[in-house]
Amino acid sequence: MQNIIKRVAKGVPMHKKKFVLVFASLIAVLMASSACSGSGQFNNVNNTAVRSSKSNNECYQVLQSAKHNQKIVDQQEANVTRNNLQNAANSWKNVAIQCNARFAQGVVFSAQNTWRLANLSQGNESGAANAPKIANQMESSVYKKLYDFANSTSNLYWNHDPLAKAALEQDKLAFMLQTLAAKDVDNVSLRQSDITATIANTLMHFASSGSDLRQKVYEIPQKNLDSGIAKDEASAKDLPIVAIAYMDCARGELDALNQAIFPTNKDGSVNHSALSSNTNQEFIEILANITISHIMSAYAYGYPSDSSAIFEQ
Repeated sequence: MQNIIKRVAKGVPMHKKKFVLVFASLIAVLMASSACSGSGQFNNVNNTAVRSSKSNNECYQVLQSAKHNQKIVDQQEANVTRNNLQNAANSWKNVAIQCNARFAQGVVFSAQNTWRLANLSQGNESGAANAPKIANQMESSVYKKLYDFANSTSNLYWNHDPLAKAALEQDKLAFMLQTLAAKDVDNVSLRQSDITATIANTLMHFASSGSDLRQKVYEIPQKNLDSGIAKDEASAKDLPIVAIAYMDCARGELDALNQAIFPTNKDGSVNHSALSSNTNQEFIEILANITISHIMSAYAYGYPSDSSAIFEQ
């Protein structure tokens, strides 16, 4: 939440890269690049290249399917059906799961189509009114899937860096939600904060050995807390701080997870036997669902869904 909170700990580098993941340029740049990232290589702590078990052909196929389904949605416009949107959302999420370095692209398009589907299902007026409830239900569902996954998965770890960075973003969001809930901000509860903090803890549980980047306590400008509004740099609009908090978390997650996520041993060495396992794909799908749910929550709390620069960081 770089727009509205800062680390309290002194001398801690922010490690915040400035980049813009603009929705329009995301289409142009990512789709103009190769269908999949090279040969699907992973880099472990020993700088050993590990070839992904997913072939370029498989990635190409899911990408083409997603583009085909998106074309149908775009052509239908006002007449788009629930089935059209669901197919597009699912196929883009498959891109996030199957293709290295296309996590962000798949998640963004999946979230956009999921949001349209939610509003189409509820109707314009009722959809807007029920949006926070729908988003909270999605968050709860994702949390349960992660909880069940953690309980059924033992002695498995993943590369540390992306999970540690994603856990940091979760930690910031949890602190913000806790603070807003304490101030009785509408539609913000301590349960949301608890869920988010638990997700952060679980991600660190699955991360191989390395530093925990979480600070637990962050500084929030008092004027933003008093008004509940802050200036969002990406959209250049004054927006509810809870909406900005969710979108900032999503941006941070996309930045952290837009790379190869692969199973390791506790010491960070690659777990070759688990590379092609269903468990690995299931975990990446959960990561995608977490990020999608945060984008949905940002929209539900008032973040403009049609912004052309929603992922400026």
